[in-house]
Amino acid sequence: AVVACIHGAMDGFERRTGVKMDRAAVGGGKMLRPAFLFAAARCAVDDGAAVGIGDETYRRLLHAAAGLETLHTASLVHDDIIDRAEVRRGKPTISARLGNHAAIATGDLLFGVSGELCAAVGNPAVTRIFAEAASNLAAGQIREMNFDGQATPAAQRLDYLAIAGLKTAALYECACRAACQVAGRPGLAARWGTFGREFGLAFQISDDLIDLGVGAEAGKPILQDLRNRKPNLAVILALGDPRVRRSFGQLWGDASAVDLEELGGFVRESEGPRRAAALALDHLRACDEHLEPDRASPHAAFLVDLVEAMRGRLVEVGEG
Repeated sequence: AVVACIHGAMDGFERRTGVKMDRAAVGGGKMLRPAFLFAAARCAVDDGAAVGIGDETYRRLLHAAAGLETLHTASLVHDDIIDRAEVRRGKPTISARLGNHAAIATGDLLFGVSGELCAAVGNPAVTRIFAEAASNLAAGQIREMNFDGQATPAAQRLDYLAIAGLKTAALYECACRAACQVAGRPGLAARWGTFGREFGLAFQISDDLIDLGVGAEAGKPILQDLRNRKPNLAVILALGDPRVRRSFGQLWGDASAVDLEELGGFVRESEGPRRAAALALDHLRACDEHLEPDRASPHAAFLVDLVEAMRGRLVEVGEG
C-alpha cells in the first residue's frame, strides 16, 4: 500500500509536469520506517479497548508513511552519489545506472514528491516534523562530509553521535512523532519520538558493525565506511589500538597507502566492536523504557521483536 501510494503521487507529478519518474527508485527496502509509523499510531490510539483506526486516519497515515519512505529514498539516492556507490540492495544505484546528473535530479524529484505526500496528510504539525527531518538529513550529510578522522577520539565520537542523530535517528523519530500527531495523540509524541530516536542510534551502530563484517551478514560489500572515510563508531572506539590509530589517520593523508582489509582486521581484533555493541545496547535499554507503557499491546509486538532481535545480535558481538 505504501509503494502504491508513492506511485500514485508520481503519477500525479508526471501528469502535471510531463516528466517521467523512475519507479525503480522506490520500494526495494524493508519499509522499516513506515512500519514504525503504523505501529506507533496503532499503539497511540489503543486505550486498552482495542480502538481501531478509521478510514480517514488510515489515509492520513498512509500518506505520511509514503512521504517518509520517499524522503528516506531521496536521501539514499544523494548519499550514493557522494559515496560513489555502485550497488544498493543488490541492484545498481541510480548514479551507476544513469549517471550523477540524472541521480541528482531524481533525488530532488523524490524530495519534492515526499513534500507533496506530507502535505496530503493535512496536518501542519506533521508538515513541521517532516520539514525538520529533511533539514536534519542535509545537515547530517554536511557534517559527515566534514568529518575529521585526525581529530581526537573524543571529538570524533561526539561528531559521530551528532551525525547519527541527524540522519538515521531523525527519520525514526520523525516516524513516531508524526504517527502520534496523525492518530490524534500529540501528547504521546515526545515519548514515542524518543523511542524512535534511541532505536535509530542503536540501528546505526549495529549497521556500523555489519559494515565491518561483525555480527551479521552484510549482504553487500563490507568496509564501505572506511573506503568512503565515513564515521564508524566501532572504528572510533578502536583508536586506542596504535595500529588502528595510525592507519585510520592515514586515510585523511595518503589513503592509497592504507590496506583497508588489514585495517578492518585490526578493528575487529580490537575492543572497538565490543565497546560499540555495549553502547548500542544502552540505547536499546532506553527503547525498553519508552516502549514499556505499550509493551502489552499487540500493536507493539513488531517493535518489541525488532528490538529483541537487534539486542540478540549485539549481545553476541559483546560476548565475542
